[in-house]
Amino acid sequence: MEDILDIKSIQELMDDFYDLTGFGVGFIDINGKVLVSTGWQRVCTEFHRKNEETLKFCIESDIYLSNLNIESKGFKTYKCKNNLWDISTPIIVGKWHVGNLFLGQFFFEDEVIDWEFYKQQAKKYSFPEDEYLNALKRIPIWKRETVTKVVSFYQKLCKQITELSYAKYLVKKQEEHLEIAHRVAGIGHWNFDLRRKKIYWSKDVFLMLGYTPFEFEPTYEQFLKSVYFEDRELVDERFRSSIKLKQDYYEVEHRVLDKDGHFRYLLQKCEHIKDSSGRIIYSEGMTQDITERKDRELLLQKSEERYKSLFEDNNSVMLLIVRDSGKIWDVNSSASRYYGWSREEMREMNIRQINTLSPEEIKIQMSRASNGEQNKFTFKHRLSNGEVRNVEVFSGPINVDNTELLYSIVHDVTDRVKAEMEINEVNQKLKKSLEEKDMFYSIIAHDLKSPLASLMTGTKIIAQNFSNLKLADIQSLAKNLEQTSSNLYRLLVNLLNWSQMQQGAMVFVPEQLNLKNIVNSSISVLKEYALSKEIGINIEIPQEIEVCADNNMIQSVFRNLVSNAIKYSPRGESILVKATKQNGVTTIVVSDNGIGMSNEILDGLFKINPTHGRAGTEGELSTGLGLVLCKEFINRHNGRIYAQSEVNRGSSFIIELN
Repeated sequence: MEDILDIKSIQELMDDFYDLTGFGVGFIDINGKVLVSTGWQRVCTEFHRKNEETLKFCIESDIYLSNLNIESKGFKTYKCKNNLWDISTPIIVGKWHVGNLFLGQFFFEDEVIDWEFYKQQAKKYSFPEDEYLNALKRIPIWKRETVTKVVSFYQKLCKQITELSYAKYLVKKQEEHLEIAHRVAGIGHWNFDLRRKKIYWSKDVFLMLGYTPFEFEPTYEQFLKSVYFEDRELVDERFRSSIKLKQDYYEVEHRVLDKDGHFRYLLQKCEHIKDSSGRIIYSEGMTQDITERKDRELLLQKSEERYKSLFEDNNSVMLLIVRDSGKIWDVNSSASRYYGWSREEMREMNIRQINTLSPEEIKIQMSRASNGEQNKFTFKHRLSNGEVRNVEVFSGPINVDNTELLYSIVHDVTDRVKAEMEINEVNQKLKKSLEEKDMFYSIIAHDLKSPLASLMTGTKIIAQNFSNLKLADIQSLAKNLEQTSSNLYRLLVNLLNWSQMQQGAMVFVPEQLNLKNIVNSSISVLKEYALSKEIGINIEIPQEIEVCADNNMIQSVFRNLVSNAIKYSPRGESILVKATKQNGVTTIVVSDNGIGMSNEILDGLFKINPTHGRAGTEGELSTGLGLVLCKEFINRHNGRIYAQSEVNRGSSFIIELN
């Protein structure tokens, strides 16, 4: 509110109004800050608001009266607990509730003043009774009609003040924004009162000429003095002839030397204002600093001349293209040799016949080059023999013989693009290999530790307590050691196979194999493991089915799948391995009735990830590496492997081989 209202003037106005009428007032912003106050009663300022208890009544009144609805067009009246009346009405600026106007501490004429209450008040709060009652007697007594009229007057006065102040505030803000816009655009303004011979410059005009804003009163002669001597006569003649010919408007570009001797280019635009007789009496003008534009134009002109001289003999492939149509305006000899058409033929062509992009996309790219948004492009260009090459094109606008063109310098990057693709492919493979190597090390560190620790513990017990062990204890330890050794051996075999696969050391030798015999051979080493968990393995494979497969790889696949089925099946369950052959495709399914898998686990199968390993039904360790090997081996056979499972309802692993 302080930014919008002239608080000092309003305070003076309210002081005069109070002296004239006896009506006090307060302007308080939305945060409770008192901005204007006059006529506040002594009984409040020196008694009620000085005592902690009676101050609570004052604050209660303030809060009630401040809680005004912005939509309210009226006012609030409130009798505080100190038995005095207060009134408030909202102060609205634009659409915002910025504060409240308070009118207060008075009695109504038609009410009986309870002096006994105030005597008790003085006694209760230790106020000097005489001083307190004398202060109360100074409280104004108003008719209700008078209060209503005064409030109405204050509301109207407040509305007039806020609307005028807000309008001035908006004008000030608009002027500030306009000044910023002028500064950003390098624009100043001026006016010339021809009758009084008075000139006004905005501060931006002073700055353009190297002066501190308003350091002197400008004159027409001083302005002409700042104009570069070669342009001075032109500038003066344009101004005077426009006056003489009674023109409405003129503009002129010229150079100036600023206070520090620096060259600048200015654009002057002037509009004349005439009196009723048609005589020019006033001029409004705009001055724009166009130094950067003129510098660019000069550089572009020199660049065009230099470009034209270099164009013909340049070894780089160069084309000139009409911006609007894409027609090839000219090419150099290097372009003719590269594309395979003669220069005459290419001058009859359109860039759409060379660039493989769609006409719409070519138009977009030409627009970007024309407006300077982009100057480096990668395209595919067609040669006369039909070959398509990758090219890198540097392009931008140029004016040659008053024709708006695009220059294009073309470099063949086909070999580079091919090399970059190969490098990117190698990098991706290297990245994948490094990631898998890190996970491989994690698996080795984690999963070799437990079985080795178990072996060490078992052998230590036997070594240190052999004489005290019973035969049954020794047999139990031996059985555990045998099981741990078997698990460790299978893990090491998988690690070795994976390592050989990554190094390309595992030779793929496919041959015709009897599927049932291969499955039996593969899982023979797992029979003891299955018996230890009382799990049966059923094989339903027709004897006549044969597959073309690598013996070692396919046995490793079956071993891993059946081993997993045993590991995740509860004691006493069974596993089924069955196969069918249809339309040349052999489908092998290894299924169990075990603990199954969630969708999250299914999504992570066949990937090296140490977090995906989980313990079997009797605590057997798992790395997940076996399934990765299965995937790799089946891929080598151009086959397919996938899994189907539900939690607590078993799993099925399906292999499809051609």
